[in-house]
Amino acid sequence: MSKQKGLIKLVGNIGGVSFYTSNGEYLARMAGGPSKERIQTDPNFKRTRENNAEFGGSAKVGKALRTALSGVLQVMGGSRLASQLTKIFKTINLKGVGVRGKRPITLSANKELLTGCGI
Repeated sequence: MSKQKGLIKLVGNIGGVSFYTSNGEYLARMAGGPSKERIQTDPNFKRTRENNAEFGGSAKVGKALRTALSGVLQVMGGSRLASQLTKIFKTINLKGVGVRGKRPITLSANKELLTGCGI
């Protein structure tokens, strides 16, 4: 993985090279992988779309909880809080019933996962 050391800080794609930041460093790598359009339409990516929907739902529930408790979390929250909440809500989602990618996140039925979770 290459690092940028010059004065110009780039973020985005130029000529097949992807520029981005990670931990305050500006990095570059060759762009690759399937396009967004292919993932959204290709039948071979059906499972990927299902996984994206479930992960996205878990992240949205975590964001809603963080927003609701923002006053408390500013004092008590850590740098990993968002990822920890997403992990908990993804576990709750996996225990749910229904069609993959459309399962509800039922907090009331999974209180034990929220008790003593260290967040």
